[in-house]
Amino acid sequence: MSGSISLENLSFGYEESNLFKNISMSLPGGITTLVGQNGTGKSTFLLLAGGRLLPAEGSVLINGMDSRDIRDEAVRNRLVSFIYQNMEFESDENVEDLLHFVFEQSQQSGQNPVGEMVKTFGLENALGKKFQENSKGDMQKICVAFSLLYGSPFIMMDEPVFALEHKWKETILEYIKDYSRSRDVSVYYSIHELDLSTKYSDNALLFYKDHTICMGPSSTVLHRDYLEEAYQVPMELLYQRETLFRDHLVNPANPESLSGQNVKVID
Repeated sequence: MSGSISLENLSFGYEESNLFKNISMSLPGGITTLVGQNGTGKSTFLLLAGGRLLPAEGSVLINGMDSRDIRDEAVRNRLVSFIYQNMEFESDENVEDLLHFVFEQSQQSGQNPVGEMVKTFGLENALGKKFQENSKGDMQKICVAFSLLYGSPFIMMDEPVFALEHKWKETILEYIKDYSRSRDVSVYYSIHELDLSTKYSDNALLFYKDHTICMGPSSTVLHRDYLEEAYQVPMELLYQRETLFRDHLVNPANPESLSGQNVKVID
């Protein structure tokens, strides 16, 4: 495998709001989806596991290195790529040049996959434009392509497909799943569509309001009983509720009221 990310006695909070406390867990490899109600800490968890936030206590070990000791941004990016919510930037270069540049900076071997990604993601019309000149959906596709092309063994994706039409969500997640397996890359992504989480992941982290994280195979964790307990609504209303909340994504810079976090592992 490509390595591991583990949390050891991790605690974290924003200002006066307590967040995770004494978390110890090793993240699974492959494709892992993070699901749960808004405000349960999914974005913050990704930032901590990806070394973008540092714990108040305890540690995050990325391939055995404490995230506090990875002070060089280039080294950190080599280990963990990160797609933020609503990720945007401005560039004077066109998208085609940027895609090839990112791959050239990677340490990947073998055939350049830029052409394959452009075709699969439907980015032909975006190639001659600057990044900021594209639609929100195409910008999301381009960011996903960047994260894969960069060649990091771990990729954190915070709501990477929320602005896309459903057919593109399926296409992108299917490609990510195949890419992870063929290149031995571990991907962790948050999403609000539970049907897509189940279909396009190997494992799941289910975040509860009662400060528990349930971890295990997606086929087990994303079962009706666990989902109804986590979302606190009957299954019949769950998909409607997730649709209503989809456009109200949590800003990870805002406090999230959790205190005392437990981890439940399901085989």
